[in-house]
Amino acid sequence: AAFVRHAFEGGDLAPLIQERLASLRPGPAGAAGLMELGTLFQLASDRVRALECQRLALSAERLYRWSQAGSDGLKVLMLVTAGDLMTNTPLELMVEGRGVEVVRLFLDASSPMPDAVPDHDLAVMAVSESDETRPILEQLVGIEARWPRPMLNRADQVLELARDRLYHRIEGAPGLVIPPTFRMARAELVASPPDLPMILRPVGSHAGKALEKIDTPEALAAYLAAEPAERLYASPFVDY
Repeated sequence: AAFVRHAFEGGDLAPLIQERLASLRPGPAGAAGLMELGTLFQLASDRVRALECQRLALSAERLYRWSQAGSDGLKVLMLVTAGDLMTNTPLELMVEGRGVEVVRLFLDASSPMPDAVPDHDLAVMAVSESDETRPILEQLVGIEARWPRPMLNRADQVLELARDRLYHRIEGAPGLVIPPTFRMARAELVASPPDLPMILRPVGSHAGKALEKIDTPEALAAYLAAEPAERLYASPFVDY
């Protein structure tokens, strides 16, 4: 949370990166430093180095503890998976300064759940919906019914948050307008483009990256010429 705030306030990340590079240690003892370094590289828009640091950290350790809690503070266990800052719910940002201990347990589709997890008061299934996380989410469906502590979020409901599925869930709700969203291949967009104007974005993009309003066939051709993604989300433009 401190790194994210520092970055968004325009702080210089280079000294923080250098500090952690200088203090890295091998093996499990250095895993937390590598994980922090990976977060800093992500905030510095160096995704390749960020994910490599994370990969190396996870090869040594899959549990990471962050605590501002005393002995009687709330202990939260987050079920997360590897990826960039958009991959998991950023719970640390929500509970900063509230005397909460957060332990992140990293899971992946090829690794079974560990035999034991740290004691906790509350678990949070924090993996977000994407093509990359779908396999682990599908493995976690129903896990809340077997978990020994209360758990927030159900994997089957997170799966319904896909852009081309969410509007089915909430269209027709009183006072709400949500346009349909269609998952389309490049060839489909060229052969039978939706009505214009529309909004296009690559599948898997977030925070407005490569999001564009398309008003004309010429604009669509120019967008596809510049954007290499093979799969895109298209939705009617709503001027709100």
